[in-house]
Amino acid sequence: MSDDKQKEPAFFYGWLVLAACVLVGMTAAAQLTYGIYVKELIAEFHWNRTLTSSISLVHYFVYSLAAVLAGTITDHYKPRPLIVVSAVLLGGGLFLSGLARSLWQMYLFFGVIAALSTSCCYCVPSSVVQRWFIEKRSVALGISMCGISIGSFFISLLVGYLIPHYGWRVGFFAEGVFLFSIMILASFFMAGNPEEKGLLPYGAEKIQTAKINIDQNANNAWTFKSLIINKYFIGCFANQFFTCISLIIMYTHFVANAEDMGIPKLAAAGALGMAGVISAVGRLQAEQEVL
Repeated sequence: MSDDKQKEPAFFYGWLVLAACVLVGMTAAAQLTYGIYVKELIAEFHWNRTLTSSISLVHYFVYSLAAVLAGTITDHYKPRPLIVVSAVLLGGGLFLSGLARSLWQMYLFFGVIAALSTSCCYCVPSSVVQRWFIEKRSVALGISMCGISIGSFFISLLVGYLIPHYGWRVGFFAEGVFLFSIMILASFFMAGNPEEKGLLPYGAEKIQTAKINIDQNANNAWTFKSLIINKYFIGCFANQFFTCISLIIMYTHFVANAEDMGIPKLAAAGALGMAGVISAVGRLQAEQEVL
């Protein structure tokens, strides 16, 4: 271990990485706020609500498959190129969605292209943060996941305001530009691990057993086969699967149903965004419980 790594810097660069992870997490807003467009898409193309919501279903299906690939890339390579490519796909996919003239184009632009990019909104923050933090790791993870909630709140308000005043196409354009910009900004500060900056993880110098524990666990690394037969992993997977199904239904249909009841779009979108704010509190609280 070099002397440079043993020195504790005045400012730990990992906090900037954590901020970048929050920005990356904000891109989840693309999938969480699709429901705000549902009524306008129905009015424009005369689709029924089932067909319109199926675009979101395709998006989540492609996202689920792509997340496995994105997680593998994050584990084996530097995350910065992945974030830049995802920024181009997300910005391009949303912008093209605003130009769509048919159902198959929405399937392609939002359901596939945009979904490929949002695949990194969870796996990059959760993977990178664990490499940068030993002490306060749970708190850092909770903060990084708050980006998802922050993004859904601000994008809900942005799109909820733009659609009634300027139309749904402008909503997609603005959302694409905004999320592209924050991902590019995040890429400037992103570093996959402390080694890239000649640093140790936060708290490593205070925890003398950290390296011993890492060395002891190095030979017990999970393999795909051992993971899928582990009952605890299966339980976690099942919990996430069924929880996400209920959340997807709520996020896709909440605003349209609220508008059916006579609630203005901006108010309905704001209520949807508040669900993200409340979930952020829950994420932080959950992480505190494991400390």
